Amino acid sequence: MPVGALSAATRERLRGFTEREFVLGDFRGSFLSGTLAGGGSPDAARTEAVRALAIGEALELVEVAPGAKLSRAEALARYGAPTRTVATPHGEVLVYREFAFSYAGEALEATLFFAAAGK
Repeated sequence: MPVGALSAATRERLRGFTEREFVLGDFRGSFLSGTLAGGGSPDAARTEAVRALAIGEALELVEVAPGAKLSRAEALARYGAPTRTVATPHGEVLVYREFAFSYAGEALEATLFFAAAGK
């Protein structure tokens, strides 16, 4: 699910999602939630829970529940040192340029996708 301007293909993928609209000053947006089949995985039978934030005509943030187990140590070995680590009440978030991993201890809670700053 690509972040950025909402294309026709992305709108089609989001069609069955639950949508909760909000208005914050001049910002209009919606919180979206649903499931996607395959989720880009070779296992097309697998579904992934997805939550997203749309502001205006753009998808700003996409959160995907983990389909596979990726320990914190494996993430660090595979992707290197994050640009930032953020402590949370449940654990920590490893932030990279266009994605982040949210961990509760060693358990992966979610993968987050967003547009890189300055893009």
